[in-house]
Amino acid sequence: MRLILLLLSIPAAAEPVPLAFADLPRLVQERNGAARGAALQAESAGRRLGHLRRSWLPTLEGRAGGEGYTTGPHGWREDPFGSLEAGLGLFRGGRDQGEEGLRRSRVDAALAASAQSQAAELLAARAGFWELVSLREQSAIVGDALERNEKHLELAERRIKAGLATEADRLEFHIHRSILAEERESLDHESELVSVDLAARLGQPAGTGFATSTVVPHGHDTELMRAAAPVFPAVALLRAEEAAASGHKLAAERWWAPSLDLYGGYYLYTLRDRDFLSRGQRDDRAV
Repeated sequence: MRLILLLLSIPAAAEPVPLAFADLPRLVQERNGAARGAALQAESAGRRLGHLRRSWLPTLEGRAGGEGYTTGPHGWREDPFGSLEAGLGLFRGGRDQGEEGLRRSRVDAALAASAQSQAAELLAARAGFWELVSLREQSAIVGDALERNEKHLELAERRIKAGLATEADRLEFHIHRSILAEERESLDHESELVSVDLAARLGQPAGTGFATSTVVPHGHDTELMRAAAPVFPAVALLRAEEAAASGHKLAAERWWAPSLDLYGGYYLYTLRDRDFLSRGQRDDRAV
């Protein structure tokens, strides 16, 4: 019922869009919302790679501000505070290598999920395409049967006028006409519903109609039977998740590993943190 209401609320497209079976992979990849979303997730995961290389880069952190306060016997004061610190990681017990491997596994998982999503959407689009073609072929066959029924009805009318047939013959053709017309209307309505779903999967505006072939081919491609079996996205996803679990295991096993960092900085404190009235005595230098 919801699909019927949706169909009734959508204005008819001015011109149907030509659509061939070979167009489906490109349209799904470029315009399908679910496939595009999964691809963007994979792209986002890929941008987090390079952690190991970045771990060798020095870091620089600065902080500055002011504070108003009272402390001890001193009245209201306002002092600045701040710090500037540089650091360099020298050794982290192999945790950076493990983190890079974990991120690589997440990228592989995201790519597999993207391929799985695209394959599922493409499969649904292909099924919808052939269902649409099949319904249109059936509608054409029923339409041809209607035309033949009308010709036979005309012949029956002539035979009745000539006294060679009875009214029962005319009634039989009228009944058959009603049955065929109802079947054709049902097929055309179902075609519209399939077209609505196909338009959504191909990222087309609501109400888009498609100009497709009206005959389902019945060829047999034996080359498909000899093709090598691909690595299915679901299998690749499970392998990536297995690698990610191994990365978590490696990180957990290295909890004891020491790390060595080189850092140095300048730190300015307020009187509230360092009990010296002179600002020069409230600054630290560390390395």
